[in-house]
Amino acid sequence: PALKKTGQAVVINTTVPPHFLRGQMWWVSHMQAAKAAVTTMSQSMAKEWAEYGIRCCNVAPGAIADTPAALKQGNRAALTSEAELSPDGIPVARHVPLGRMGTSFECAMAVVFICVSEYITAETITVDGG
Repeated sequence: PALKKTGQAVVINTTVPPHFLRGQMWWVSHMQAAKAAVTTMSQSMAKEWAEYGIRCCNVAPGAIADTPAALKQGNRAALTSEAELSPDGIPVARHVPLGRMGTSFECAMAVVFICVSEYITAETITVDGG
């Protein structure tokens, strides 16, 4: 009800990049199922709440170097002093087309983009370096 009163709210959820939702990472099926639900719920909410001026989008981070999730997944090597770094000081990730891990700042900028883009709703912005 509080969001409806504003007439211009935005809800931003965190989900996973599309390749997770295709079941390619079978060892984390529980997480894929939960995030598939978040993605679907956000798209449904965006359509349901559009008449009230409430937008709903997702940000889908890939390999992000400076987050607790990177440590939980065993990416400790990327966060140590022995890690190979890009010229910008970000850990190299050869499996990522752009060649490095992302940063939480880059995810935050995707959130800012959604917030200021008043005509975007029911979308997922993937921040994964390709």
